[in-house]
Amino acid sequence: MDTNLAYVAGLIDGEGCIHLDTTGNTYKARVSVGMTQPARSLLEELHAEWGGTLYQQRAATDRWAAAFTWHMTGPPAERFLLAIRPYLRLKTAQADLALEVQNLWHSLDRRGNGTAIWTTEAQEKGEALRQQMRALNAKGPRAAAPSAGGA
Repeated sequence: MDTNLAYVAGLIDGEGCIHLDTTGNTYKARVSVGMTQPARSLLEELHAEWGGTLYQQRAATDRWAAAFTWHMTGPPAERFLLAIRPYLRLKTAQADLALEVQNLWHSLDRRGNGTAIWTTEAQEKGEALRQQMRALNAKGPRAAAPSAGGA
């Protein structure tokens, strides 16, 4: 077992979010985690090792510590999810959907500049995956509790 990857998977299970980033009619995996100032160094380590973007979400106030968010999308998120997937316990279904959207993205034809051509059929598949992800990430009493079994 890679204890570093297991630790990061636990961080994503507990504090992170795996969802789909949509721009117009395009879809890609997105992983994000937000934490306050005391954990900033951990987010900086993730950013240094995996890339993505790290930014200050909220400035410190008299009542709250400064908050930071690290996120990545597309192929970098895919590489990250493939690495931590064996260690996820609570968000395996979200990781699988995000990886499925990336597989869909890989299957698309490309324009001359390398951007994917999202056909109507691909957009419909992407939207169906987005709706499944939204249901998995729903909050409140109607959200089903995930199994602790993991993979």
